[in-house]
Amino acid sequence: HDALPIYGQGRPRAGRALAKPARRAAPRARRAPLQVRAGTLLQHLVPGHDAARHGGGEAALRSGNPGAAAAAARQSLAVEPLDGESFRQLAQVAEGAGRRDEALRLYSIASARAPRDQVARVWLIQHAVEAGDYRRAASLIDGMLRLAPARAPHVFPVLAQLSRDRRFADELARVLAGDPPWRDGFLATLRKPGRPGADPVAASRVIEALRAQGALADDE
Repeated sequence: HDALPIYGQGRPRAGRALAKPARRAAPRARRAPLQVRAGTLLQHLVPGHDAARHGGGEAALRSGNPGAAAAAARQSLAVEPLDGESFRQLAQVAEGAGRRDEALRLYSIASARAPRDQVARVWLIQHAVEAGDYRRAASLIDGMLRLAPARAPHVFPVLAQLSRDRRFADELARVLAGDPPWRDGFLATLRKPGRPGADPVAASRVIEALRAQGALADDE
């Protein structure tokens, strides 16, 4: 688990409710854990990712040669045993071969040793979402936004989509209660019509969860 510490002391309690969003149809009793499907988070959270620019192992992955990618990654690890990107390449090979447990182990190592490797982090976020581990997913997203705040315009719309589910909104509110540096920007994005990520349903869920946890400021 490579979640970063939460900084800040929280905000003054008490608050102001948002206007209630228009009523929507009730969610179906059974549905996929959330609406973000397998393999879609990478293209949303790391747009323009170019595997070929990262060296031989990445180029081999991109060209569809997992054997060469694994060999290049192992060769790199023989020289640099702590190289996180090489572990991530091995994880991608394992994932491509359907070895999900091995992929999870390798992606976890990769993210711990190369926290700025967004591909590894996004895979772990996707895995947590699919597993229904929304607390871990929210913590990993917090870490991504702390390490790469410039990604906020790409991350906030995904967070809004995930937050339409009360289960995720509750766990996200736990992170927001610690007053992370991206809190104000995210809440403003949720509420501003026309902005990518604006979502009155998600806003209502998040505000409701913050209020229930006593973490809503007077000006929110």
